[in-house]
Amino acid sequence: MIGPTHRLWATIATIAALHAQRAFTIPPTLEVSMVLPIATIIGGAVLGGLPDLDLKLGIPHRTITHAIWWPLLIWFFLPAPVGPALGFALLTHPLLDCLAGRVQIFWPLPWWVGMQLVKTGGATETMFNIGLGVWVVWNVFK
Repeated sequence: MIGPTHRLWATIATIAALHAQRAFTIPPTLEVSMVLPIATIIGGAVLGGLPDLDLKLGIPHRTITHAIWWPLLIWFFLPAPVGPALGFALLTHPLLDCLAGRVQIFWPLPWWVGMQLVKTGGATETMFNIGLGVWVVWNVFK
C-alpha cells in the first residue's frame, strides 16, 4: 500500500476508535473538549505512515517497524481514549500491508504473514479506498 492509503485508513481508524469510546462525536462539535480528539486524529494520520520509515533508515522493509508490538505498546501504555485510538491507527499499517504482500508482523520471530490481494499503488488499492470512502460516508450521514 502507498502512503496516502496508510494515512487515510489510520485517520478513519482513529476517528472510529475515538467515536467508539464516546470521545468524538459525529458530526463534531466545536468545543474546547474537541482539542484532544482532533490532536489524536492528526496523530493517527501521522502514525499511519510511520512504519515505512524503514525505507529511509535502511532497515529491511516490513520487519521491525511493522511489528504488532508497537501498536500494542501505544494502545496499553497511553491513557484512554488516546492510547487505544493511536494504537488502532498504527495497527492499520501492517494489516494493510498484509493484503499487499508479506509482513514480519511478529518480529523478531521469523514468521511472515500476508497475501498478495492488492497491488501496491494499483487499481485494486484505489477501489479499496473508494469503497472505504463510500462506506464511511454512508454510515456517518445515514
